[in-house]
Amino acid sequence: MLIAHYRLDGNADDSVGGYHGSVAGSNYSWADGRIGQCIDITGGSTRVDTPLKLGTPEGKPFSISFWFYKHPEDRGPPSPLGAKDKRRV
Repeated sequence: MLIAHYRLDGNADDSVGGYHGSVAGSNYSWADGRIGQCIDITGGSTRVDTPLKLGTPEGKPFSISFWFYKHPEDRGPPSPLGAKDKRRV
Protein backbone atom coordinates (compact mmCIF):
# COMPACT_ATOMS: atom_id res chain seq x y z
CA MET A 1 0.00 0.00 0.00
CA LEU A 2 1.44 3.36 -1.06
CA ILE A 3 0.99 5.91 1.74
CA ALA A 4 2.73 8.96 0.25
CA HIS A 5 4.49 9.92 -2.99
CA TYR A 6 6.59 13.06 -3.23
CA ARG A 7 7.32 13.85 -6.87
CA LEU A 8 9.10 17.09 -5.93
CA ASP A 9 7.81 18.51 -9.19
CA GLY A 10 7.92 22.19 -8.24
CA ASN A 11 6.66 21.60 -4.69
CA ALA A 12 6.75 19.10 -1.81
CA ASP A 13 3.11 18.01 -2.07
CA ASP A 14 2.06 14.41 -1.56
CA SER A 15 0.51 13.27 -4.85
CA VAL A 16 -1.48 10.33 -3.38
CA GLY A 17 -2.71 11.58 -0.02
CA GLY A 18 -2.79 14.52 2.31
CA TYR A 19 0.72 14.29 3.76
CA HIS A 20 2.01 17.44 2.05
CA GLY A 21 5.57 18.41 2.87
CA SER A 22 7.49 21.65 2.88
CA VAL A 23 11.02 22.70 2.02
CA ALA A 24 12.96 24.05 4.99
CA GLY A 25 15.98 26.19 4.13
CA SER A 26 16.93 28.48 1.30
CA ASN A 27 19.71 26.67 -0.58
CA TYR A 28 17.58 24.98 -3.23
CA SER A 29 15.92 25.46 -6.59
CA TRP A 30 13.57 23.46 -8.78
CA ALA A 31 15.40 21.95 -11.76
CA ASP A 32 14.65 19.68 -14.70
CA GLY A 33 14.65 16.07 -13.58
CA ARG A 34 14.46 12.73 -15.35
CA ILE A 35 10.66 13.02 -15.26
CA GLY A 36 9.21 16.46 -14.56
CA GLN A 37 11.18 18.52 -12.07
CA CYS A 38 13.37 17.78 -9.08
CA ILE A 39 14.71 19.67 -6.11
CA ASP A 40 18.34 20.78 -6.41
CA ILE A 41 19.74 21.25 -2.90
CA THR A 42 22.96 23.23 -3.05
CA GLY A 43 24.12 23.15 0.54
CA GLY A 44 23.40 24.24 4.03
CA SER A 45 20.78 22.47 6.08
CA THR A 46 18.05 22.55 3.43
CA ARG A 47 15.70 19.57 3.65
CA VAL A 48 12.19 18.41 2.81
CA ASP A 49 10.02 17.94 5.89
CA THR A 50 6.91 15.75 5.84
CA PRO A 51 4.26 15.11 8.50
CA LEU A 52 4.82 11.34 8.27
CA LYS A 53 6.26 9.45 11.21
CA LEU A 54 8.54 6.46 10.57
CA GLY A 55 6.88 3.17 11.35
CA THR A 56 3.33 1.99 11.02
CA PRO A 57 0.57 1.77 13.63
CA GLU A 58 0.43 -1.99 13.11
CA GLY A 59 4.20 -2.36 13.60
CA LYS A 60 4.54 -3.96 10.17
CA PRO A 61 7.68 -3.60 8.05
CA PHE A 62 7.80 -0.77 5.53
CA SER A 63 10.15 0.54 2.87
CA ILE A 64 11.29 3.93 1.62
CA SER A 65 12.76 4.49 -1.81
CA PHE A 66 14.20 7.50 -3.56
CA TRP A 67 16.60 8.47 -6.32
CA PHE A 68 19.29 11.11 -5.94
CA TYR A 69 22.24 12.47 -7.88
CA LYS A 70 25.32 13.78 -6.10
CA HIS A 71 27.15 16.53 -7.98
CA PRO A 72 30.80 15.48 -8.57
CA GLU A 73 32.07 18.73 -7.00
CA ASP A 74 29.98 18.24 -3.84
CA ARG A 75 32.26 17.43 -0.92
CA GLY A 76 29.42 16.76 1.52
CA PRO A 77 28.18 13.42 2.86
CA PRO A 78 28.17 10.57 0.31
CA SER A 79 24.38 10.26 0.44
CA PRO A 80 21.36 12.25 1.61
CA LEU A 81 21.17 9.92 4.60
CA GLY A 82 24.74 10.70 5.69
CA ALA A 83 25.82 13.58 7.85
CA LYS A 84 28.96 15.03 9.39
CA ASP A 85 27.28 14.70 12.76
CA LYS A 86 27.50 10.91 13.24
CA ARG A 87 24.45 10.95 15.52
CA ARG A 88 22.24 11.80 12.50
CA VAL A 89 21.55 9.31 9.74
